[in-house]
Amino acid sequence: MGTKLRNIVSMRKPDMDYGHSRVWIFEFDQEVLHDMEGRRRYKTQCLELLGLADYVYKDAKNKPYLKGVEATVSISHSLHYLAIAVSERAYLGIDIEQSRPWEKLVRRVMTQGERLQLDRSEDREAYFFATWCAKEAVYKAYNDLSIFKDIELSSHRLGYQVPVRIRGRESQVYMVVDGYYFCLFAED
Repeated sequence: MGTKLRNIVSMRKPDMDYGHSRVWIFEFDQEVLHDMEGRRRYKTQCLELLGLADYVYKDAKNKPYLKGVEATVSISHSLHYLAIAVSERAYLGIDIEQSRPWEKLVRRVMTQGERLQLDRSEDREAYFFATWCAKEAVYKAYNDLSIFKDIELSSHRLGYQVPVRIRGRESQVYMVVDGYYFCLFAED
């Protein structure tokens, strides 16, 4: 039996606490923004700050996991932000994105129904990134690329729990828009 999550995570208050999962968002310092080695060191420092650095390893598919801890971890980064989530749920995935050119990704990322919703959306960019983040979060939880096409969001009430269908079964993602697009997916 591994260490309980509550025994290793630092006292730094999470930026988001969903009860079953906690999330911390860090902003990259300007001097490491375009330096991959600097970003890697900064990620390590953030994991140390949270008390997780000694426990995070990567499996053969490059997915992070917590060795010897009864919890899961997911890590995501975008240009200016790093997000780290931990959960006592079996499947955990997060994604954080910042606005960037996205129009060429629509056909690759969205189902036909989502593309129709996109066409009717008042804020096409927000709808696209919300969809992209939710799908990335679910994909990261299962570490199975084939699941990507079987994920469809039913609604996009940003900042709330959003219903999602994964291979025909109902679940939900937690979505936040705050200068970035962020989604958390966690389930047993």
